Amino acid sequence: MIEWMMALVLIASPSPVNSCRTCHGGESYLDAKSVHAKLFGCTECHGGDSSILTRKAMSPAKGFKKIRNKKDIAYLCARCHSDVEKMLPYGEFIDEFRIYKTSKHGVLLFRKNDQKVAVCTDCHNVHDIKGADDPSSSVYPFNVPNTCGKCHSDAEYMKEYKIPTDQFEGYIQSEHGILRMQKKDLRAPGCPECHGVHGARPPAVKEIHEVCGRCHKAQDEYFKQSPHANFSEALKGCEGCHGNHKIVKPDHNILVSEVAGEGKGCLGCHSPESKEEKLGKELRDMLVKAEQVVGLALNNIERARSKGFEVDEEMVKLKEARGFVVEALTVIHSLNRELVWEYTQDAVVAAEDINDLVKAKLIEWRDRRVMFVFNIFVFAVSAVLLFIRRRRRIREEV
Repeated sequence: MIEWMMALVLIASPSPVNSCRTCHGGESYLDAKSVHAKLFGCTECHGGDSSILTRKAMSPAKGFKKIRNKKDIAYLCARCHSDVEKMLPYGEFIDEFRIYKTSKHGVLLFRKNDQKVAVCTDCHNVHDIKGADDPSSSVYPFNVPNTCGKCHSDAEYMKEYKIPTDQFEGYIQSEHGILRMQKKDLRAPGCPECHGVHGARPPAVKEIHEVCGRCHKAQDEYFKQSPHANFSEALKGCEGCHGNHKIVKPDHNILVSEVAGEGKGCLGCHSPESKEEKLGKELRDMLVKAEQVVGLALNNIERARSKGFEVDEEMVKLKEARGFVVEALTVIHSLNRELVWEYTQDAVVAAEDINDLVKAKLIEWRDRRVMFVFNIFVFAVSAVLLFIRRRRRIREEV
């Protein structure tokens, strides 16, 4: 019956019929939108003979290849994506498969035959495979967290691996997640920037500060100079203070508190009244004072601007003062009291210079107002005296 129906399709068709598309319309529709659509057809992946409108089209004798498990998928994709000659015209990497086998997913698949782990089609989709620069692609930068979350947020699916499933929920609330997912800032990391792409795996404890340091280079360098560097593994590097997926922007109270988001404040490890707590308070107070003085400088600049003064010089100095505060926030990872004091003091001095400049302008403005009022008063008195004198002269003439 099926063979008769296919024969009728062949007779009625004005153009050559592809038996794959005749039967598998849904897959064909998706494939037509994929990056592969203009490069090759169904048989390059599945084998067989699409010109035959019978079941023989899927005969092993015609080269049909049945996908039996996830290993087959990985090997199938690698036939092209590991081939230099095939991939060279597109400028694509050819080592994804080799790297994938070193990943947590790849190790579980190829060493333990775990058929639940992610392979190519779990991340890139099956037939509707789109480029990473396509906004509708599952691997478009803004979509990747959702793609990873399909598995990693499924508590039932991940149960046997005994790992948390709240990573995505934490990430979208984090500083990184808000920047990337809501503000569309590609400078903020998604899953691959920390865990890798095809070689995805959780970073080892001793590697965490190196991973964070790829973006936060200066903080990492100062961290290496701190007492914490000697206890990096026990602290879990940056994660010990900042957490991992739900990384919130810390305020200065992290230096005097027990908890900071997913991470710990200083008192999460150090006891009250300890020298470490004292250092934390000193560092906190330095930062608070610097930011308060810089904030006052900004308010004074706005006051001067509202009174019609040019404030270009003050704005340049304000940028310099803010820069010193940012440097202090970076240097604080060294826990070097003298170095932090140096930068916060530079910020205070720059802000006080601004306040002096603005003060001089506000005094000038006050003096102008006083002189204006005085001149108005003198003019008014003179006018009254002239009026009285004129009236007196008129009376004398009468």
